[in-house]
Amino acid sequence: MKLGENERCASKLNQWLSILALGVFIVGCSGEKGSDVRFQAEKALFEARKLKVELANKLVIAGTEFLDKTLGAYRDIVSSYESQMKEIEGLEEIVVSAQIDIAELCYQAAMLPQARKEFLKAFELADNISEARVTALYSAAYLSEEIEDYQQALSLFERFDSLYLDPLSAKQTIKLNSQYLATPLKIAELYGHAGDEGSKEKWLENAEKLYKDLIARGEDADILKVVRYNLLATYLQGRRWEEGLNLVRELMSMYADEEDRRSLQFLEAKIWADGLDAPAKALDLFKKVQKEHPVSPEAPSALLSAAYLAKRIGRTGEAKELYKSVIKNYRSIVTAAAEANWQLALIDEEQGNWLEASLRYNSIAKEYPGTIQSFEAPLRIAKKYSEKGEHDAAKAAYQRAIELYKQILSPQYPPTIKILAEEYIVRALIELEQWKEAVDLLMALPDRYPGYTRFQINFLTAASILEEKIKDEAGALQALEICIARYPGSDAAFEASRQLERMRSSK
Repeated sequence: MKLGENERCASKLNQWLSILALGVFIVGCSGEKGSDVRFQAEKALFEARKLKVELANKLVIAGTEFLDKTLGAYRDIVSSYESQMKEIEGLEEIVVSAQIDIAELCYQAAMLPQARKEFLKAFELADNISEARVTALYSAAYLSEEIEDYQQALSLFERFDSLYLDPLSAKQTIKLNSQYLATPLKIAELYGHAGDEGSKEKWLENAEKLYKDLIARGEDADILKVVRYNLLATYLQGRRWEEGLNLVRELMSMYADEEDRRSLQFLEAKIWADGLDAPAKALDLFKKVQKEHPVSPEAPSALLSAAYLAKRIGRTGEAKELYKSVIKNYRSIVTAAAEANWQLALIDEEQGNWLEASLRYNSIAKEYPGTIQSFEAPLRIAKKYSEKGEHDAAKAAYQRAIELYKQILSPQYPPTIKILAEEYIVRALIELEQWKEAVDLLMALPDRYPGYTRFQINFLTAASILEEKIKDEAGALQALEICIARYPGSDAAFEASRQLERMRSSK
């Protein structure tokens, strides 16, 4: 999943919830007609939020009894007061707040399709609360992309654009969250993902027109800055490198504070690296960003980018020193340090120094748990033993990898990381050719994480293993039948039906 974006979305949601909660209790003191009903609703919301806090402390996931209890408390509020919320002042805020909390809980429990459904219900409920409608619709669109329902994502993002990014509404929408202004670019990206270049270009043109119109209107300085940066993103997404470079230099002359300067220097380096095919120039610019702004958020990424480019143009020694500098200077930036260590291990491996590489892979697995590199490193070691014909050592390495992944299933890790650990356990079992164990886990995971739609295909994978590796045709047919019954109308069910027909017709 895109967690940084999701965290920004969640942050906006939390801001809204805080404001809404304050508004609820202010209204509750007004003493107007319906105050008894409103008081009971406020009390119910307060009790539901106590359960929510307790749930967060438990760090539980979808399917647990306490999660169901918490969701039930919120759903009781919505069902009990929805019919009266237009009649009693302040009641709509309470109902909508409860509904958004439901959506947020489903998201936190990795129940992404259900979270989308709940956000859409919040959108429909919040007739008179524009901030909630904006947040809910955008969140539903974002979640559609996360669960790879790209058609629904396009539909919802396009609806968001038509409702909230027309010339008259755009200014107010941007004030709620500047991220919303990038919606036309997101739509263009999704069309590009679908291979529809015509629609992609159309939406890039829409984005450019919107941003240039807003600039021409001369909005306040903060809004104009956001708009100009989005115009720059439009040029870069459209691979209009020269125009992008010119705008970067124009923005450098307009915005002189350190944050803008380092961001623009970083973007200039990326243009030279990605678009204008000048890796040596880009390398120097990335190093300059890190040198001039060593404690900035861009610094570790700049140093990593410089190292990639040094390796790309054959300056391997320099690349190694740059990676070591990342580890030395940015050890607390876990993702950057893990990547630098990973790249150093790859270089050692390429240069035939397997001992150093293996030591570094082991270090990555232990020091950076939860990173993608920490999941890959143990398998890299196991595969190397397999390639060398050292089968006992390979088997032991795979078992160590599985034990390591099982440690990630502890309560201290969020559901997204646990799901990744489960997937790597399956992968290790398959590479170890422990077919029965792999099938058992594949078929257990959909129940363990009912909100994670990608586990629908587990039944297809299990059926394939049962048919081809275990030679259990009856078991394979059963796995396919379960998939069809459990997920009617889904892509997984369609493929399961196709495989079922193939197997039956071949008898």
